[in-house]
Amino acid sequence: MKCILCKTEDFQVITKKLRDNIDCNVVQCKSCNLISLENPSKNIIDYDKNYREKHSPILGKKLSPEEFYNYELKFQTSRVKRIKSYLRSEMDVLEIGSSTGHFLYAIKDYVNSLTGIELDKSFADYSRKNSNFTIYDEPIEKINFDGKKFDIIFLFQVFEHISNPQNFLNQIKKCLNKNGMIYIEVPNVNDALYTGIIIEIFIKSFI
Repeated sequence: MKCILCKTEDFQVITKKLRDNIDCNVVQCKSCNLISLENPSKNIIDYDKNYREKHSPILGKKLSPEEFYNYELKFQTSRVKRIKSYLRSEMDVLEIGSSTGHFLYAIKDYVNSLTGIELDKSFADYSRKNSNFTIYDEPIEKINFDGKKFDIIFLFQVFEHISNPQNFLNQIKKCLNKNGMIYIEVPNVNDALYTGIIIEIFIKSFI
């Protein structure tokens, strides 16, 4: 394995488990400190294999799209507060991994247009029915935006699931307007609960 940033091959293992006890090494490059999965061969998310049963914000409970939307919507206030300074009324926004559309709904009054990409078709369908946003349920490389480009593209807790992040970023870049922005949020491997106060249930839900 070579680091996608500095091309060195010297890594240290951070953890050998992903969320829900999935066997997979998370490694850190000793040269540039980039943290990634070790030799990812495919994207982690597979909605055809009971992903929503295994991954839920409420431990042990599968939420319907409506329940998921209502649960997540109340957490968007702090997120919007962090990113509001980047938003302008004339902006066209794309969110990759838009889920049930709760974040898009939370920023609808601050931008011009809202577009989402959500591979979970049940969540994408709910988002379409619950809003007037444009929602796609295919990977970005398969989508024809008819020449439309975006001023800002958001990815919340999505980028860590991508098997080839460099190619993915290049694909996203094609959809950006000149001087556009990509905003990425990923899990924090230095979270105090993980590195300091070792709580078993938290480790199992990490990444």
